[in-house]
This record gives sequence, structure tokens and C-alpha cells, in this order.
Amino acid sequence: MLRPQYIMLEEGRSSVIRELVYDPRCEMLYLVFRSNGSIYGYQKVTAERYQALLRADSMGRFFTRQIKPVHDATSIDEAEWATLVAWARDLSTKERDQAFREKNAAWLEKLRDNPLAIRF
Repeated sequence: MLRPQYIMLEEGRSSVIRELVYDPRCEMLYLVFRSNGSIYGYQKVTAERYQALLRADSMGRFFTRQIKPVHDATSIDEAEWATLVAWARDLSTKERDQAFREKNAAWLEKLRDNPLAIRF
């Protein structure tokens, strides 16, 4: 997997996690939680750990034991989340990537100043 992946989880799949975006290029995992809709990004989550999360019998238990205590997190607002989802869904050509960069230049500049920011 070389590109970001967006997944909306069915209600029965996880009682803790509602949606996620994973970007293997910078090892960032972004999660939306069912309980209150809060959104967090987790730094340095390897592709192997991400795949283990998806395969886990209980994603909530796996998250609580294997991701939350180990990986630094930052809160993500809804506007940033919407941009991440659109980016993960549409990132398939250089032209789309360039259009994304141009359209979101100010937001990307803000992310570059954040040590937990995604990398392009």
C-alpha cells in the first residue's frame, strides 16, 4: 500500500472507531471515535501495526493496548478531517495531488509547522 487509505467502519465492526485514514508514507493514523466524534492523529504507526488493527477481533481493545499508549496523538478538527478524507479518496494522479496542494496551500503550511503533521 503506497497511498493513503480511508475506511468508514460498519457499526458492528467496531464500537470504538467510526472512521479512519492511514497514510503509509508518513506513518500517520487518523481516527474518528464513535462515542463523541472526536478526531485524533497518531504518529509513527507502522503499516504492520495498522494492518494488525484492521485484523484485530476487537479494534477498540487493540487501539487501547497497542496504539494509544505508544503513539503520540494530536487533535484534528472537522475541517482538517474533511480535507484528509477527500485527499485519501482522490489521491490517484499527480494532477490531483498538485490541485490539492494549490487549493489547500494555507492549510498545508500550517501542517508543515506541526511536528505531527502529515507529509507530502
